[in-house]
Order: sequence, then structure tokens, then C-alpha cells
Amino acid sequence: MRLSHIDCQYPHFRNYENYGSAPVCENMQNSPMNEIDARTRIATWLKNALDETRLSQVDLAREIKKRQINLDQSKISRIINNDRGMSAEEMLAAAEILNVPLPTIGTTQPRFLASDGNEMTEEDFNPDLSDLALKITKELEESEFQGEMHPDTYIEASALIYNMLRGAGAWHPQLFAASRKMMAKVQKERNLTNLSFTDYVKSVAIYYRTLAQAEKNST
Repeated sequence: MRLSHIDCQYPHFRNYENYGSAPVCENMQNSPMNEIDARTRIATWLKNALDETRLSQVDLAREIKKRQINLDQSKISRIINNDRGMSAEEMLAAAEILNVPLPTIGTTQPRFLASDGNEMTEEDFNPDLSDLALKITKELEESEFQGEMHPDTYIEASALIYNMLRGAGAWHPQLFAASRKMMAKVQKERNLTNLSFTDYVKSVAIYYRTLAQAEKNST
């Protein structure tokens, strides 16, 4: 089984288009987004999730407070009214409480998650990021797929991780851990037992860039 960039359909939601039907995912993963665009998408995502789960803003604020996160009802209202962004921590907590997939924000090219659609020149190459990408890829290979990968598969996965790091502009280990947690949830709910290594890495990378972009755009 292969994912289409990120497996967009969630089985327990009637209104897939609210969260990421395939055409919507195709569009938003190929669209450069500024801060206003990202806030608009987050506002729509949160409003639709609350409507679908029939949870009030007050109830969501109460559940988030239990996690020692300062996101009260007034802030939730501002997010929905497009007056405030969301931090990665806030977005992850809301997604888990509401049991919905994260929205995809930021510029994410589907093939290799390339930065801004530009060709990378030799001067753009960052050896430190390359070393980190190889380290992360090796750790994922050992922890998630228990064995040696075909060289081509390993190279492709390393390229995905490298471009994830380069595109996000920063390395946040806690956000990457959260991304793996979200992917584990999707794998369990969708019973993705035959997911390829590169598709797994690609999906985790998309989650990571979503969280990193949310962190960047939060106020």
C-alpha cells in the first residue's frame, strides 16, 4: 500500500473534505503559504473539528488545560475568528483531544518535500543537515522497520528527511517525536501494516513540517 503524500481520508469522519480529501491535500501540499494563509487553514480546521465532534470551545479549553497548556476559550475563539495562530503544542493537543488528523500547512512538495520548488545548488547543500538526516533515517530504520533497507530506499528516505529539515528551517526533536506519535496513531487506525519505509518517512516529514510551521506562525 502506498500513501498519496499523506493518507488523507480518515475512516471515522463523514466530512472528509473538512480535514483533507485527496484533492484538497493535493492543493494545499503544493501551495506556498504565508502566515495569513496558515491561520485561515488552522481556523477552518479547528472550527470543522469542533463542529464534527460537537465539542464546545469551553470543553476543549478545559481538556487542554489538563495538559498544562494555556489555551483558554477566548484564545480558541480568536483562533477560529482568524485573529490568532496556534503553536505546535496547542495544535497537537487539540488534534489528540478532538481525535482528528493535523492540518497540513506550509510549502510541501509531494515528490521530495523540496524547499519552495527550487532546484538545490551545490552551495545550498548543508553537510550538518545531511549528517543529521542520515542519523535520523538510521534511527527510524532500526526502530520502525527492524532491518537493513535496500540502498535506493535508504537514499530516498534520507533525502526526504534532509529536505524536511531544510524546508522547516530548524530541528525540533520534540516536534519530530510528536510527528512520529501522530503517524503511529494513523497507522493503528488505518491498519497500515504494509506501509513502505519511504512512505512512512514521507508522512512523518509532512507532520513535522506542519508542526514546525505552526510553531513559527504562532503568536
